[in-house]
Amino acid sequence: VDQVGKTAQLRFRLLWGSGQSATQVTDTAADQKVVDDLDWTKLSLDQLIKAETDGVASLPEEFQPGVAALQKVMAGFVCTPGKIQVDDVANKPLVTCDPKTGEVQMLSPTVIEGTQVKSADALIPQQQVQWVVALALKGEGKRAFDKITEQLFAQTQAGNDQASRFAIVLDGEVISAPTTNGHFTDGTSQISGNFAATTSKDL
Repeated sequence: VDQVGKTAQLRFRLLWGSGQSATQVTDTAADQKVVDDLDWTKLSLDQLIKAETDGVASLPEEFQPGVAALQKVMAGFVCTPGKIQVDDVANKPLVTCDPKTGEVQMLSPTVIEGTQVKSADALIPQQQVQWVVALALKGEGKRAFDKITEQLFAQTQAGNDQASRFAIVLDGEVISAPTTNGHFTDGTSQISGNFAATTSKDL
């Protein structure tokens, strides 16, 4: 019922940084204003990806105050399941968390919108025993996924798993942040993990 009652804004974002939940809430309104006042739409997809693969220091100088502010917001973020209230604006970075793991994440502006998802199905592939989520993207989402997974998979191959992750965000809450285990050129991929039938269907 909780899932159905949500507005269901699904977005894919790159993982720019992560940390542990703070123990007490700090006032980060001033830092959030620094982030909000920047025009993040000036950044290309290549720059957004590079901020993950090479680090946020690679972003242009004018965005570095925003990066510093995001890091402060992340340091003061408390991850409390059921109480995650963030302003999820597609074209701005986002600090939020995965309530299942407690990991707080600093995420890029949206790189693929949920409207670009053609289909998503929970299934067990042939000759396998583990449930996966089969994902298919369309249009701009397919083209973006091609470029993103090419560069993130290179990080996986180099042994840098943390720089190969992307986050699937539903209404501001991270529902999965998998590493990239392939370069997907046609918009189709599978999200695998320790899924049971119910958890794969939920995702």
